[in-house]
Amino acid sequence: MILSAVLTWTLAVPQRTATELPRQGTAVRSLNVGGYLPAWRFPQLTPARLEGVTDVIVFSVQPTVKGEVDIVDLSASSLASLRRIKGSSRFRTWLTVGGWSRSEGFASTAASPQHRKRLIEEVTFFMEREGFDGVDFDWQNPKTGKELADYALLIEEAKAFLSPRKRLVSASLRSWVNVPKSMWKNLDRIHLHSYDHDGRHSTLEDAQKDIDSILKAGAPAWKVQLGIPFYGRSLTDWKQAMGYGEINRKFAPKPYADEAGGFWFNGPDTIRAKVDLAREMKLGGIVVWEMGQDAEGETSLLRHLVALARPGPSAQPRPQPKPPASDSKPASTGKGEKGNSVKGSTKAEKSGAASGAKQTKKPS
Repeated sequence: MILSAVLTWTLAVPQRTATELPRQGTAVRSLNVGGYLPAWRFPQLTPARLEGVTDVIVFSVQPTVKGEVDIVDLSASSLASLRRIKGSSRFRTWLTVGGWSRSEGFASTAASPQHRKRLIEEVTFFMEREGFDGVDFDWQNPKTGKELADYALLIEEAKAFLSPRKRLVSASLRSWVNVPKSMWKNLDRIHLHSYDHDGRHSTLEDAQKDIDSILKAGAPAWKVQLGIPFYGRSLTDWKQAMGYGEINRKFAPKPYADEAGGFWFNGPDTIRAKVDLAREMKLGGIVVWEMGQDAEGETSLLRHLVALARPGPSAQPRPQPKPPASDSKPASTGKGEKGNSVKGSTKAEKSGAASGAKQTKKPS
């Protein structure tokens, strides 16, 4: 195996579990606040930037066509810095597998029992060595019924392997990807992509439709984390994207604005409306792509989001949500450059990754 052959150094990593934490009472239900952290953003990583965040989702490793793990651009020093911050903070860490062109190995791997087993074992080894609490599968996107069925098998087998090891399993999905119903019961989290639509790519109306769609498909609301963007897309050229921090520096939009300089984004007032929507729909939380695109200081969207989602003295990391007692058994129903296999790292992502925005669009 590539991973076991190349990773020769080991680190003593304190194991942290997603257990219940003491919380004072509050009239407003707190939500999880998760954020993707791509490898090229690690130089910006500081404890202050992660304050109040409950889940850090590291992007990403790549499955090869034989189920091996390609670490791509995640360096040992970067992961060590995240562990140090985690040691004095209270958040979970997740490892993304796939995303963008890093999804290319999924079809071949998921189709083979031997390759699925290898991928799950190698991902688990990496997670345990680096202190990750969960794995986030991000296949963009299965194209056939056979691929969707194979994806469900991969999730099922990953859940069976990781649960006894106290590790969680999530999948990043779009509301229109018709996954088998069996996937819902095997996922601890569902990261719902509600951005990169046509035109105004991430409106409140889009969020409502995406939530309605995935709940109708059978996803338990308490597992769903609503995805929101920290970037804007051009209204005249969808492929052009700009991080909110850059938009804020260049155009200084008002809090109620979602458009500036020809880019459509989510401003503070829309963030508030989406948090309210997530509470109304009884979702588990909010997840953002991606934290490094944020503005600084008082104009930070993440600071605003944390204050809204985790209000008052109860703002402590929540445990992994559990199904409401009144629920019956859930109904069983989808980012970068290719690098060197596990051995090293590559340069930061090219093309759309200059701003860090995902360059994935719903097929016509």
